[in-house]
Amino acid sequence: MPACAHGQVWSQVGSACVEINSYWDDCELVASVPSTTVRSTNIRSTTTAQYTVPQTVPQTKLLATGNRITTTPSQPPPPKTTTTTEATTTSASTTEATTTPPTTMTKILTSTILTSTRNPKIPKDSPCLTQSGIIPHPKKCHLYYNCSLSSESALWAYYEMFTVECNYPQLFDSEQLRCREFLNNNCNGRFEPVDPCEYRRNQCLRSHCQPCSLRFGSCRGRPDGIYPQHEFSWTPKYFTCYYERAIAHDLCEPPIPIFSPIENQCVSYDMVPKEHGGLRPDCKIRANGHYADEMGRCNFYFQCDNAKFQGFHKCNYGFTFNPILKICQSPDQVPPPCGSGSPPSCVKRPDGFYADLAGRCSYYFECKQSVFKGFHKCSRSHAFNPYKHSCVRGIGSQIKPCGIQDNPCQNRLTGFYHYNSSSSQYYECHEGLFIHFGTCPNGQIFNLSSKQCEIAEMKDYCANKADGRYKHPRAECIAFLECKQHTTFRVAQCSDKLNGTRFNSLTRSCDQPQNICPPCGYKWFDCPSYIESTTKLS
Repeated sequence: MPACAHGQVWSQVGSACVEINSYWDDCELVASVPSTTVRSTNIRSTTTAQYTVPQTVPQTKLLATGNRITTTPSQPPPPKTTTTTEATTTSASTTEATTTPPTTMTKILTSTILTSTRNPKIPKDSPCLTQSGIIPHPKKCHLYYNCSLSSESALWAYYEMFTVECNYPQLFDSEQLRCREFLNNNCNGRFEPVDPCEYRRNQCLRSHCQPCSLRFGSCRGRPDGIYPQHEFSWTPKYFTCYYERAIAHDLCEPPIPIFSPIENQCVSYDMVPKEHGGLRPDCKIRANGHYADEMGRCNFYFQCDNAKFQGFHKCNYGFTFNPILKICQSPDQVPPPCGSGSPPSCVKRPDGFYADLAGRCSYYFECKQSVFKGFHKCSRSHAFNPYKHSCVRGIGSQIKPCGIQDNPCQNRLTGFYHYNSSSSQYYECHEGLFIHFGTCPNGQIFNLSSKQCEIAEMKDYCANKADGRYKHPRAECIAFLECKQHTTFRVAQCSDKLNGTRFNSLTRSCDQPQNICPPCGYKWFDCPSYIESTTKLS
């Protein structure tokens, strides 16, 4: 018989484990009972006096009846007690007095007579109905029956009566009748759980409980090793699998506080993708090569290959990375902000703030009257946002590659573009980076050729023209005007991405360059010597 669990004691009356200090805890009562007979050990005596013969208390389960203890014999009751008076005869002289047994333990505390020691709620198929002690569970290898438990436990509302579960990942040994390590334990065809969530103690029995699948990882079908607790998630939590058991749950700690589901190890924040709260550079929008560190570390640079981040590199002591030449040089040869070389040009750039041309997220520079005014730096965890012309916090408010917001310059050539087909709004791209956004004053439009805001001289262009599209006379081959009801309805442009479309003066629509005659395309046949750009849309 195993020892009682922590917080329980053995009841002499009920022959069962009970809670300490409960109303059926009889330890103090049993301990206070005096010896029933005190006499010499070498004298045989027969003593008959006037006393009440106590009824023998059988082994039984305990039933709670208010603050009383009721016991029921497992055999027919003994004959009715009688009171007699006889003389005491002994074969030798008595040297010690004989005391009568106390009646404390046999006082009738209830008038209710029970006819069975078994709770009528015990299922008929329960092995504890006919057996006692520890019994292996017939179907599940991590469970066993402890028939000494109370049948009145509230746990049986959730679990099979009298069943006890081994601690994860232990299994019950049917030969040794104890829980032990899962290795070399033969379950003999019984269900053998491997995941923590297959053990009932890890399941939720109440509301406001985090589901087991979120608290533990699954090792079923996985080889030995370490895995992220939540698959494809970047969190500090990970667990170790051994023989398909999650034998340990751990946390990554600084300076490598995040577990990478890609690398299967703890990594620093600069190795965590931005969409998962990290600082890892995004190579999806970059060509193969080396790039300046996005966090502004002047002696660091990173490598992209096949749109994948390949890692960081560090220049030798005393050198900084030159983002133009893609090599490490002395600071006097490197352009600002990391060196004292030639600054970026502000010629034909409208007044305002511009993001760093090398993609260093916290740096931006100022142009005024086509003159470079210097670099500025955002505070920690902030990055420059060209839309707002200011520093913003959090990757959710930052533009790719510094954040996760869409980059309008992705896959675009270096230059200026109209924003959302609006002739008064514009933006500048530099090697796929979004560096500036602007809006012309009311009544002006942005001239893509001069790169300046100008008076809307084309507002009367459609006064005598039929509805349709016409090539913009000052925007080369990209832009066009659309006339509607003799007014300039809008100024728009064709797709100007890499290998994008151009305006076809014959079809009055955007088309591929190979379908357009020079100078906007390179079609060499069926081209008239001259196409009047003001011909209406056919």
